[in-house]
This record gives sequence, structure tokens and C-alpha cells, in this order.
Amino acid sequence: MKKKTRIFSITGSFAILFILFAGIGLCNAGTLLDVPGIEQEQGNWCWAASAQATLQYYGTDVDQCDIVNYGWGRNDCCVRPSSSDCNKGGYVGKTPENPDKDVLGHWGVNSTYVGSALSQTTVVSEINAGRPIEIIWSISLCPLAICDGAHALVVFGYALNGQYLDYMDPADGEYHRDTYTRVVSAYPHTWVESFRITTNLKPNLIPYKPSTWSDKIVVSKATGTNTDSSPLYTTDTLYVDWAVANLGNASISTTFYTRLYVDSVLKQSWYISSMPVNSYAPLTDYSIGKLSAGTHTIKIVTDATGVITESNEGDNEYTKTITVTSGANSTPVAEAAVSKSPTGPYYGYTTPLTVTKGQSVSLYFFADKDVNGDGKASLDPDGWTNTDNGVSTGGKAEWNTDLNQGTPTFERVITNPSSAGAANIGPFTYTFNDAPGTYEYQMLRITDRKGAQSIVSKIRITVALAPPVTPIYEGWIDGADCNSIRGWAWNKNQPNTSINVDIYDGGTKLTTVAANVFRQDLVNAGKGNGYHGFSYATPSVLKNGTAHSVSVKYAGTSTNLSGSPKTLTCSNSVTYSMSGTIHSGSNTGSGLSGVTVSIAGKTTTTSSTGMFSIAGLSAGTYAFTVSKSGYDTYTNPAYYVGSNKTGLNFYLTPQTQTTGGIYGKLHDGSATGPALSGASVTCGGKSTTTGSDGSFSLSGITPVSQTLSFSKTGYQSYSTGVTITAG
Repeated sequence: MKKKTRIFSITGSFAILFILFAGIGLCNAGTLLDVPGIEQEQGNWCWAASAQATLQYYGTDVDQCDIVNYGWGRNDCCVRPSSSDCNKGGYVGKTPENPDKDVLGHWGVNSTYVGSALSQTTVVSEINAGRPIEIIWSISLCPLAICDGAHALVVFGYALNGQYLDYMDPADGEYHRDTYTRVVSAYPHTWVESFRITTNLKPNLIPYKPSTWSDKIVVSKATGTNTDSSPLYTTDTLYVDWAVANLGNASISTTFYTRLYVDSVLKQSWYISSMPVNSYAPLTDYSIGKLSAGTHTIKIVTDATGVITESNEGDNEYTKTITVTSGANSTPVAEAAVSKSPTGPYYGYTTPLTVTKGQSVSLYFFADKDVNGDGKASLDPDGWTNTDNGVSTGGKAEWNTDLNQGTPTFERVITNPSSAGAANIGPFTYTFNDAPGTYEYQMLRITDRKGAQSIVSKIRITVALAPPVTPIYEGWIDGADCNSIRGWAWNKNQPNTSINVDIYDGGTKLTTVAANVFRQDLVNAGKGNGYHGFSYATPSVLKNGTAHSVSVKYAGTSTNLSGSPKTLTCSNSVTYSMSGTIHSGSNTGSGLSGVTVSIAGKTTTTSSTGMFSIAGLSAGTYAFTVSKSGYDTYTNPAYYVGSNKTGLNFYLTPQTQTTGGIYGKLHDGSATGPALSGASVTCGGKSTTTGSDGSFSLSGITPVSQTLSFSKTGYQSYSTGVTITAG
């Protein structure tokens, strides 16, 4: 099969010029020669700069002053170039008036003088042949300045079949483009003379190494690279890159062929229909398959059929020798991915998957996805299906589906998976109850036929709290008087979570209060767990004898509770309130019900949750007492009241329970009577029998008032009260 290749310019100037010209709508520009832009060094040296540019194009570097020295038969123009003897005009080649001085020919570039402008067809023909054209303009600015002058330029390209010409003007050393008609004649110039280059030009095709390549022929085991791979194994699929260039001085417009040989056997042939000077054509990523162990030759031959006449016919070939080895068994590579869907998106270690705490989620696991940005998924470098040491021919893929931390347990095993995709599994259902954060899990291990195991591939999962649910508020202000402002409020979307309310005096916010007091009536009405009540002691700022509009809003909103606002007028008498919770054992213990709370002659008993509230307290210092049977009493003899106090916390410590005992002797008839043995003795749930000497002893009795009883058949029973003390 013959295939066509693309062509690239070797020199930077071609690419730059093409971009500039394409910008004005001439993408089909035609041909441009690599003539350098050179500015004339003296006012009359345009001819010398033009000759210098043409000579450089043909590979000869000459200074302008040396050109002037030759043209005028001098030897001092490099020393004093601006002198009147040197700063003169001249011609680049032989003319009828000056047949003895041929500047271009002196340095090996022959030319023919034409005493007129060249036709458009001739210009196109010359440029296509790779020959720039030296032209002379006559200049007439009379009567403003110059009535008779001339200027030398170099035409080096054309566009649109010669409708536009590209020329280098030594006056500024820049490239210009104009229509053929205007180049021929446009005030103040007229094209009057030409020099056609007659030097014989030929192309030269050679195997070529682009600047970023490692060699003229690149052999790699991966696509997308221009660097040789090493080492090369028998299990590797090999790819070849090559390039050929035209480094002659003439363009090619005839189709020629380049052939690729592996161990002297033709593998492929490509054709190229044209190639400008200083351009190259690359071919990349051509697969030559797998090679056996040993030394192999890779050869390219350009102009393989010899249709191009070149300046050098002996440099069309290049041969590269490579070595392929059997190699050791390579370790597989595992790359685990996770998704909530069988079609993605996919996540791994670099980008963790996010799940919601406490919510059930189905997860899929993948071995054939690139989620870590290295351009590859799970693989076996020796070949997944390699019959000698592949994964599909005796290997396995193991998954840690339990998501256990630490050493993975690999609950799911896929044996002989035909591909990485055949090792994909799921769905599995999980509920993540971990604290919010990112966790990593060792997920996937791949083993090949010969037992080489991959590193266990990890994934990361981020556990996040559920996003907040839009609240649906409901509430009521039950009352507002000179003692308290009270009511209830809740969020229907979070029925068992308390919310806060804001209390306002008109437009002034007074405070924020938690609506977290338990009310059985709210439970009975279906308001969640009932912990949605609030009560706020009326502050002194509202007790100034004037009317106040008191409103209660859901905290952070402008929405009033139902029944709000309330109008409140209180006297100047200022009292305060205090409220809080009594706990058992510590301030973090459970609420303690039935506790008596006393201060300033006011007493209340805590609710079932341990909450209390006392209002109407005048400012002052009072004894504050908290007590309950079975607990140590808490007393603060100097508790100051000077403001409303809410959210107070106190606790009572349970009294220590130790035991006591009782012992003695039992006599018959009186305390001086004989000892009475075999009598039954009971006290505080304990019992014993008197000994032969009438003695008894009981222990482990609760230290409170108890009843001591004696009895024996034939005797009248006897009981008496006793007080048992600990110890």
C-alpha cells in the first residue's frame, strides 16, 4: 500500500511568512523562497544588500563592503564605507554598460541580464524553480527630490498564480507583498531591469532527524513519542517514526516514494507529491508489530524508485539497528476507580468520591478507567492476554469489597479476566457512618499468570454531612406579660431538633432564645419530640411604664411566630428571673426531676427533665438552695441576682450508701436471766439465730431506722425500733 505524508518547513522563516500572508486572506499563497531580509548598510548600497541576500540564499555569506570593494575595484570600503568613494550604487551582475563586473558570478551564482520587467508567467516559473529574481526600480520623485534614481530589490515569492509578488526591500530589510501590476509600476517607481539566476539548482532528499527527535528513525513501544524506547522486549508492540527532508536548493514537484524495510523485508511504501526546499515530511507511529529476540535492522530509503535528480544521489538511505530481548516478567499495574453509576463519572485516589453520611449508596468499581491522570488504566506491561505471563491466561483481579481499613481482605476475586474491563464489578450497597472527612481504601490487586502482583491500588471516599434541608417553620407566642415571654417553635423538616427564636422590642432585637423546653402538649399535638417550648423572663428594659410591641421571630429571619406581636406595658418595678437545669452527678448528667429549688423566699420544683424557672426576683444577694432526698444538698449562701439568668446548670451528688450492723445477747425473762439460745433474730431484711450463750450479730443493714424482732416457739415474740448507722 502506498501512503501519502505531510510536509513541514525546516526553517522558522517559512512558517512566520506563511502566517503573516495567510492573515490577509492568501492562504493559497503559492511559493516562498527562503531569502533572508537584509537592510542596506549605506544609503546607496541597496544593490550590495540585494546581492548579499541572494548569495546567502545560495549558501555564501559575504559582507556588503566586500561586495562594494569588488564592484568598484577597491579595497577600502570596509574601512570607510560611508566615504563618497564607497557609498555608490551598482549592479549585481553583468549589464551591457558594465560587462566586466559580475558580483553574483564572482561568488559562484550566475545570472542573465534582462533590460525590462519579467512577465508574470516568468516570475512564477523562476520562483517555482527555486530561483529568486534581482530587480531594479527606476525612481522618479522629480521635482520634489530625485529626478533620476534607482533601487535594487529581490523578488522571492508569489501568490495566486503571480497576481501578488513577495519581495525583500533592502531599504528596511523587511518583506513586502503587492500586486504584480504595482510591483511593475506604481509611483514613484518603475521596474526597468532584471537579473535571472541561471545557476543549476537541484533538490537533495535525505533521511532527516527533526530537532525534537532522538534519531532519524525512532523505534518506541508507545505512540505519541519521538524518542527511542529502551529496552525493547519480545512482548512489546513496536512503533516507527521516520522523516525525510529536501535540503537541496530546488523544490520538488514530482511524486516520489519512501520505503520502510525491517530486516531487509519491505514493510510499507509512502508517496509524497511535492516538497519545497528546506522542508521535511514525517511519518509517526507506524506499527511494525512484535519482533523476536535478537538484533534487527530498520531501514528507510527515500526516492526509492530514483525519479528525482538530486545534487547528491548517495544519501537517500538510513539504517538503524535495534536489539529485542525476551525480558523478565513485568509487574502488572492496578488502577481502581469508583462511581455511583455504571457509566460514570469515575473517581479514584487523586479525585475522591463524595458520599453522604448515613445515607445508603450503591457503588461500582472499575479496573479499566484512568482516574489518576497518568493516561492509562489497569494493565499488564507484558500484554494482558500474553499466553506466557498475561493476566487473562492464569491471573486474577482481587477487590476489597468490604472496604475494610488496614490490610485488605479481597472478598471478590475475578479469575482470568479477558481484559481490564472484564474485572469491573458492582453494584454494592454501603452506608457510611464515619465522621465527616476523607478516607482511603486499598481496593484492587492484579496478579499475572506467573504470580507477579501489582501494588494495591487505592481509592479515596469523602464522607460529608447531608446538605441542609429548607426549613418549614411553625410556632406560636403563647403570652407576653411582665414576668415572661413564652411560646413554642419548631422546624417541620427536623421534628426532633430544637431551633432558636429572636425576641424583639419593636424593631430592636433583644436576644436569641433556644426553643428547647419539653412540653407534653406539643408531643400530643404531633410536634416531634416536644422539645420546642421557650420561656424568656421579661427584661427590665420593657419595664418602664410605657407600651412595647413585643414580637418573636424564627431566629435569623424576619418571620413572626403566630400570635406575634404582643403589646406589653409593665411598671417601673424591676424584677429578674432565673432558669436552668438541675443534673444528677455532674453538669453533663441527666436532668433530675423533683428537685426543690429555693431563693429569696421563692421555691419551685424541677420538671421531669430537671428544668426550673423562678421569676419576680428583686436585685440582691440571697441564699440559694437546691435539695432532694437521697442527694447532698447544694447551697450558695451569697448568690447575687442583678439580671435575668437563663441556661443555668447545677448538679446534686447522690448520697453515699454504706451499711451498718447490730449485735447483742438475748436473755430469758429479763436482762439478768439465763441466756436464750436458738431464738430467731431479724432486722433490715437480715436474720440469724442466737448462739448457745444467747449472742447474735447482723451486718449489711441499710443505715436508717429499722425494726429489730425476736421470736422462738414457746415464747412471746418481741419487736423494737433501732437506728442503724453506717460503719
